[in-house]
Amino acid sequence: TAFDHLKSNEYYQKFLSSGILIDGIWDDHDYGVNDAGWRIDNREERQILYSRFIGGSRNGESPIKLYHSKDIMIDDSNIKFIFLDTRSYRDSHWIRSAGELHIPLSALVASSLRGLYSTLGFGRNHSGQVLGDEQWQWLEETLTNSTADAHVIVSSVQVLTSNPVVESWGHFPVEKRRLFSLIQATNPAGLIFISGDVHMAEISKATITRSDGSIEDLVLYRLFSFL
Repeated sequence: TAFDHLKSNEYYQKFLSSGILIDGIWDDHDYGVNDAGWRIDNREERQILYSRFIGGSRNGESPIKLYHSKDIMIDDSNIKFIFLDTRSYRDSHWIRSAGELHIPLSALVASSLRGLYSTLGFGRNHSGQVLGDEQWQWLEETLTNSTADAHVIVSSVQVLTSNPVVESWGHFPVEKRRLFSLIQATNPAGLIFISGDVHMAEISKATITRSDGSIEDLVLYRLFSFL
């Protein structure tokens, strides 16, 4: 497989032997199909292959459950990294992405279509899932029980971006609201997001307010997302 090919690369071998901690979560090109969600052939086989490749900190979990968390001590602070699997359980976009098709310019067609229907206001109530019920339960328990000094949530697709062309939580508005509601309820310390997918760098910022609108508690979180 491509994973085996990378692992056998002499430079990657040197990187592995350096003692640097390697951990992560996959995105669509690791998954094997551009823009794909759960509707993909051989999904469990793909999950197992990636799990064997990345290793990481799943602590004996099933190889098909790629979402996980890891605590790292930096000086006297405990930083909890939470890795979300935004591919294995994700529904299709409001219009299923043409990027999944192996045809010329399919990625361009897909991004253009996403941008068009989003700009026109379609899909604003799309109820498709991103994480799936079991992963949502795990995330809630992880945040509720955490005593970490800071939290880093790793999402392969962007969380805070307002760009309608790229894949993001914004195309799954019900799930995005659920994520922000969970953050309100669990109040994790020092939270930031790290994401990937798009081939550029970006820092995004968002403010979450309390639903009761109370002035003294108006700003609950100023969230930052690093890409």
